[in-house]
Amino acid sequence: LALDQATLEYQIVAELYPTSSEYPTAVRKASLLYMNPDNPTHNDSLALHWVSTYLALPVQGPERESARIQAQLLERIAALRQELDQRGHGSDSLIAITRKQEAQLSSQAQQLQSLQTELKQVRQELDKLKQVDVQMNKSRRK
Repeated sequence: LALDQATLEYQIVAELYPTSSEYPTAVRKASLLYMNPDNPTHNDSLALHWVSTYLALPVQGPERESARIQAQLLERIAALRQELDQRGHGSDSLIAITRKQEAQLSSQAQQLQSLQTELKQVRQELDKLKQVDVQMNKSRRK
């Protein structure tokens, strides 16, 4: 609860007081808090927004380099999530196709079984007809 409240407070300061001396700190802290996976309001898009805002400020030194690396990581995370989403959609499509093919195979297997049963019956009838034909030929010879 404290992380989400702190995030909100820093965001309010960053949005409402852009000319204050605390603005760069508020922007930086907002970006870091939005990045924190333990934060209930964790949001990579907002983290990237605030770190980009921070990088637009005239800040130098290790803080700037750290923010630049965080921005790159957030952009990479966004790209990977997009790729995962695309693969997920592709996977969903493949699953749907597989299910459809399974249903078709099941239907075809039932049809095949039905045709095999029908073929067996036809063979039995044919055997009966052959027996009748043999008996008729025997009776004609007598």
